[in-house]
Amino acid sequence: RPRAGKAQSMGCSGRIRLSRLTFLPTRFMASPKRRTSKHKQKLRRGANRWRKPLLKTCPECGTSIPGHIACPACGTYRDRQVVTDIDQI
Repeated sequence: RPRAGKAQSMGCSGRIRLSRLTFLPTRFMASPKRRTSKHKQKLRRGANRWRKPLLKTCPECGTSIPGHIACPACGTYRDRQVVTDIDQI
């Protein structure tokens, strides 16, 4: 809303009409100073690339398994037998 002042005393509504395209980017949104180079874009997007899962081998049976889970073949975790019934896994 316009403040009471010179615009209202002159009989004007005091509103400035600006399109949203010119009003929003300069007033409320951040706009970059420089164009992002191709090298910077590739560096940023390279962090999201696919990587193969890291597998470790079970010390008891030698099966390849992902880390931090019990071995589905023998039921050991960190050199301890944690699962007695292998069908639970």
